[in-house]
Amino acid sequence: LATLAHELRTPLAAMNRAAEIIELCPTEEKFQWASDVIRRQVGNMARLVDDVLDVSRLATGKMTIRKETADLAVLVPAIAAPFGPAFDEKGRSLSMSVPTEPIFVEVDPMRLAQIVSNLLQNALKFTRPDGHVWLSLTRREDRAVLTVRDDGQGIPPEMIDRVFDLFEQGERIACAAESGLGIG
Repeated sequence: LATLAHELRTPLAAMNRAAEIIELCPTEEKFQWASDVIRRQVGNMARLVDDVLDVSRLATGKMTIRKETADLAVLVPAIAAPFGPAFDEKGRSLSMSVPTEPIFVEVDPMRLAQIVSNLLQNALKFTRPDGHVWLSLTRREDRAVLTVRDDGQGIPPEMIDRVFDLFEQGERIACAAESGLGIG
């Protein structure tokens, strides 16, 4: 809970500072900057709250999966597209390889977006500046294979068996100062 409280305070502090900037010097440039900060941090807060709600749903057995037929060759690039600016801003590259022909699967698009987003966020956090992240979608026989690979530090071998456990995190490192809660 202490970690969650800390994580929730971070976007609140940024939003508060943006509001102060608007009050102190309401130029168009400062207003646009503050608006962007507030919008981005509200999105961060919403993701944190969604993660907490998902933990609650998992704990009570109320997690719902709403499957539908979706074309991954369309869905995956749409999920990854918003990450482009963040990768550029942090000096990392994101390459994507997706087939031109459709790959239809039964999937919960919201949960898939959550998974791909978490993988890309982690790759962004743990890949060094000037590093590379590759996202690829392929078809292997009757399966769709989605891969996110990076040239970051990697996962220590002793963490592999626990990497998807709730609240499990490896050692925090300098390039990942904004590490999360381990609930993604």
